[in-house]
Amino acid sequence: MIARQGAGVLLLALLPNLAAAQQEVPPPDLALIEAGEHVFLRRCSRCHGRAADEDPGGNIRGKSINEIHVAVDGFDQMPPQRLREGDAEAIAAFLAHLAAEDS
Repeated sequence: MIARQGAGVLLLALLPNLAAAQQEVPPPDLALIEAGEHVFLRRCSRCHGRAADEDPGGNIRGKSINEIHVAVDGFDQMPPQRLREGDAEAIAAFLAHLAAEDS
């Protein structure tokens, strides 16, 4: 019984911190999203579609910057791509924005 009460007290103590952490999510960087859309439409949409969810490239909405770095090295049917500095970050921001629209 004491252990259950202790867990309840701990949970109550953590709730304010959890609420504060959820409020600290920064707003999306609209300029970065727009830049990512521009690069994506120019470099990626031929295979992934304008909405990043079409074949033959498939749905890549929400892919991370690390996944983009791996992909642009090329694999299977994905040819290697040369991106400028900052392009992968911008594309990732655009893909995250598209994924957020889905939820």
